Amino acid sequence: MERRNLALLCAGVLCFWLFALAFGTAEGRGVAVQAELPTAAPAAVEDVPVVDAAAQPQMSLNCRAAILVDQDTGTVLYEKNADEQVPIASITKVMTLLLTFEAIHNGQLTLETTVPVSEHAYHMGGSQIWLEPGEQFTLDEMIKAICVSSANDAAVAVAELVGGEQGFVQSMNARAAELGMTNTVFHNACGLDTEGHLSTARDVAVMSRYILNTCPEVLHYTGIWTDTLRGGATQLVNTNKLLRRY
Repeated sequence: MERRNLALLCAGVLCFWLFALAFGTAEGRGVAVQAELPTAAPAAVEDVPVVDAAAQPQMSLNCRAAILVDQDTGTVLYEKNADEQVPIASITKVMTLLLTFEAIHNGQLTLETTVPVSEHAYHMGGSQIWLEPGEQFTLDEMIKAICVSSANDAAVAVAELVGGEQGFVQSMNARAAELGMTNTVFHNACGLDTEGHLSTARDVAVMSRYILNTCPEVLHYTGIWTDTLRGGATQLVNTNKLLRRY
């Protein structure tokens, strides 16, 4: 069971980085983030302890920036350039999912809410499920597409449902500020490369820890290895190989 939970956690926190490498325009400039499995439900914005640099493990990681935190306490166990602003590509969708789950929690939406597809969502590039204007899916299906396939078109369609994409982006930045993500600026809901759309390893860890502690249902979706949409016509395959091989 512990291995199952660890695999799900890795999916929740790391699958977006894997998509950033596979589909994002920020290849080679991204952020690696790892967090331990949560053991407590609520997460609060707080100053968290940092293990003294001399006591941190001496590792040489092949990435521009990284951070390792204790999911329960938020203690920083290891960091490398953790406050350097970099493009984060599809890691952006972690905030999109957080706001979506919070809308479900407050009764604004349900998993059965119908998500319409606009022309704007249809024209998203990169990873997608090839939505057509006027096509409709349930929110449950759209979340699945976001988590498993990192679908940009699904992310934008959901953002438009929750608050219109521009209004949604404002909510993303407001939520980031509330969480103490002081070096993060969002310009869209899906992570397509845009000037000034940046974050840091530390801010991504804060966001990831928060969604895992307050919206544990995200693990149901990120733990899906394969699934289908459109009655089996569209295949979804998770690129996080840990789900199958660990």
